[in-house]
Amino acid sequence: MKDYDNAIHEFELALKLDTKTAADVFPSLIFIYVFRDDVKAVAYLKQLKAIDPQAGRSLANQVFHARIWGLKEEDGGFESQHTFIDQREASSKFFETMEKADALVKSGKYEQAISIYSEFSKRETLTPNEKAYVFYTIGTLYSTKLNQPLEALPFLRQAIDLDPEELYYRMSLLEIYSQLQLGSKALEEINKLLKIDPHNKIGLFFEGGLYFEKRNWPKAIESWLKLRNIDHILFALIEEEYNKAKDLSQK
Repeated sequence: MKDYDNAIHEFELALKLDTKTAADVFPSLIFIYVFRDDVKAVAYLKQLKAIDPQAGRSLANQVFHARIWGLKEEDGGFESQHTFIDQREASSKFFETMEKADALVKSGKYEQAISIYSEFSKRETLTPNEKAYVFYTIGTLYSTKLNQPLEALPFLRQAIDLDPEELYYRMSLLEIYSQLQLGSKALEEINKLLKIDPHNKIGLFFEGGLYFEKRNWPKAIESWLKLRNIDHILFALIEEEYNKAKDLSQK
């Protein structure tokens, strides 16, 4: 924790001494403040967008994923605070296999990891939640590591069928639908997501975006207004589009 405090001090001191360093310093400050101070994170993000729009868009994508997965600050860096499987309930074999496959992922051997996960998913001793997580992991590898979102879809659907209450599986499916520009499918999944959790920030984020693309300004504004009351950071990422929708809705 002290390392991050020191980093913030050094970065902000650098800004005071030389404002020309802003484009280099803002990204680091924003990413630290994303987990500490929403107001400061938003303020620095707006400043970065003003001086370097391309860097602002690039960082916005990283910030978006950090907010989706609820990363938390740890002594060694940032880790996800979401727990898919309760270690007290899962078998030791489950975690042994997952660790073995995870080691392959860390070394870049994604196809080998998928092979282990796929074979492991056939075990009859797995609980529905465990099997769902295995399918979700396979889908995530296809979409994020191998850049094969179409291959990921059936695995994420299986994960949802097995564990329909795990909203993160739905959010991953929603993200892929949006990536593939399957607007109707994405909107269908959003409706399911928001029916379960009306205040789901990812659902509202994407819902507003889809309505914006359809030029349905009132609906886009409605979704993003709800988002603004839930997550200031995510709202800051689409604030320009929100303001544009407001302007266009009045014409």
